[in-house]
Amino acid sequence: MVAVIAAPLNPLDLAIASGTFHSVRHEAPYVPGSECVGMVLDSDRYPPGSWVYAECHASPTAPGTFTTQVPVADEDLLALPEGLDPVLGAAVGNSGTAAFMRLIEAGGLRPGETVLVLGATRGCRADRGPSRAP
Repeated sequence: MVAVIAAPLNPLDLAIASGTFHSVRHEAPYVPGSECVGMVLDSDRYPPGSWVYAECHASPTAPGTFTTQVPVADEDLLALPEGLDPVLGAAVGNSGTAAFMRLIEAGGLRPGETVLVLGATRGCRADRGPSRAP
C-alpha cells in the first residue's frame, strides 16, 4: 500500500478515461491514474516510510493513482533517492522516459549541455518526425 504524494496525468490516462484507448475500456466508476510517487505504508520488500515510484494498473476493480492510497505490487515499485522532490520524481516516469529517449538517445545530448523547451506536445519518432494529432 502506497500513500500517494504526486500523480501525473498521462495521455494513457486520458485515453482510457475517454474510452478511446485501443485495448482497455473502463466503465464508470473507476479511479484513473497509471503512476505516482508516494510513501510506502505496507510492503513485503520496502520498509514503511520509504519513498517510491509506483507503476499502477488501474481497472474497475483496482483503483489508479488519483487517490490518497493505492495498492501496488512490490515488483511495480522503485525506491527513490532521499531528498528527491516528489513532483519531479513523478514527472520522470513515462514522460521523463520519453524525453530521455529523444534527448539522449536520438539527439545525443551530453552532460553540461542545455535544452530550451519552447513548447511541449507529444513525442517525436525518429523515423517520422513530430507526432501529429489525428
